[in-house]
Amino acid sequence: MPLYTFVMSYKGSTQVFQHRRSNYRGFLLEPIGTAFPELKSQFESLMRMAPKPIPHTERVWRASMTVPGGEFTLHVIETKE
Repeated sequence: MPLYTFVMSYKGSTQVFQHRRSNYRGFLLEPIGTAFPELKSQFESLMRMAPKPIPHTERVWRASMTVPGGEFTLHVIETKE
Protein backbone atom coordinates (compact mmCIF):
# COMPACT_ATOMS: atom_id res chain seq x y z
CA MET A 1 0.00 0.00 0.00
CA PRO A 2 1.24 3.49 -0.76
CA LEU A 3 2.27 5.88 1.96
CA TYR A 4 0.41 9.18 1.84
CA THR A 5 1.67 12.36 3.48
CA PHE A 6 -0.99 14.93 4.32
CA VAL A 7 0.24 18.50 4.82
CA MET A 8 -2.54 20.64 6.26
CA SER A 9 -2.68 24.35 7.14
CA TYR A 10 -5.32 26.19 9.14
CA LYS A 11 -5.22 29.41 11.20
CA GLY A 12 -1.46 29.84 10.81
CA SER A 13 -0.66 26.28 11.91
CA THR A 14 0.72 23.53 9.66
CA GLN A 15 0.39 19.86 10.57
CA VAL A 16 1.75 16.75 8.84
CA PHE A 17 0.15 13.30 9.01
CA GLN A 18 1.24 10.07 7.30
CA HIS A 19 -0.73 6.92 6.73
CA ARG A 20 -0.71 3.82 4.53
CA ARG A 21 -3.99 3.37 2.68
CA SER A 22 -5.13 1.95 -0.62
CA ASN A 23 -6.13 5.49 -1.63
CA TYR A 24 -6.30 8.85 0.09
CA ARG A 25 -9.80 9.90 -0.99
CA GLY A 26 -11.85 7.80 1.39
CA PHE A 27 -9.72 8.63 4.40
CA LEU A 28 -9.41 12.43 4.47
CA LEU A 29 -11.25 12.91 7.76
CA GLU A 30 -8.76 10.83 9.74
CA PRO A 31 -5.77 13.12 9.14
CA ILE A 32 -7.90 16.28 9.34
CA GLY A 33 -9.51 15.19 12.61
CA THR A 34 -6.15 14.23 14.09
CA ALA A 35 -4.42 17.45 13.06
CA PHE A 36 -7.28 19.89 13.65
CA PRO A 37 -9.94 18.39 15.95
CA GLU A 38 -11.62 21.81 16.19
CA LEU A 39 -12.82 21.29 12.59
CA LYS A 40 -15.08 18.35 13.48
CA SER A 41 -18.15 20.56 13.06
CA GLN A 42 -17.03 21.13 9.45
CA PHE A 43 -16.50 17.46 8.53
CA GLU A 44 -19.56 17.30 6.29
CA SER A 45 -18.20 20.17 4.17
CA LEU A 46 -14.63 18.89 4.30
CA MET A 47 -15.77 15.46 3.04
CA ARG A 48 -16.86 17.14 -0.19
CA MET A 49 -13.38 18.51 -0.81
CA ALA A 50 -11.94 16.98 -3.96
CA PRO A 51 -8.17 17.40 -4.08
CA LYS A 52 -7.02 18.16 -7.62
CA PRO A 53 -3.66 17.17 -9.12
CA ILE A 54 -1.06 19.90 -9.02
CA PRO A 55 0.06 20.63 -12.60
CA HIS A 56 3.52 19.42 -13.64
CA THR A 57 3.88 17.10 -10.65
CA GLU A 58 3.26 13.42 -10.11
CA ARG A 59 1.24 12.00 -7.24
CA VAL A 60 0.59 15.37 -5.54
CA TRP A 61 -2.90 16.81 -4.97
CA ARG A 62 -4.20 20.03 -3.41
CA ALA A 63 -7.52 21.26 -2.04
CA SER A 64 -8.59 24.27 -0.02
CA MET A 65 -11.80 25.43 1.56
CA THR A 66 -12.92 28.44 3.53
CA VAL A 67 -14.25 27.33 6.91
CA PRO A 68 -15.13 29.36 10.01
CA GLY A 69 -11.87 30.76 11.30
CA GLY A 70 -10.10 30.94 7.94
CA GLU A 71 -8.91 28.87 5.04
CA PHE A 72 -8.08 25.18 5.37
CA THR A 73 -5.49 23.92 2.87
CA LEU A 74 -4.61 20.29 2.23
CA HIS A 75 -1.78 18.80 0.18
CA VAL A 76 -1.60 15.05 -0.35
CA ILE A 77 1.66 13.47 -1.49
CA GLU A 78 1.92 9.82 -2.46
CA THR A 79 5.33 8.55 -1.43
CA LYS A 80 6.55 5.71 -3.56
CA GLU A 81 8.80 3.17 -1.90
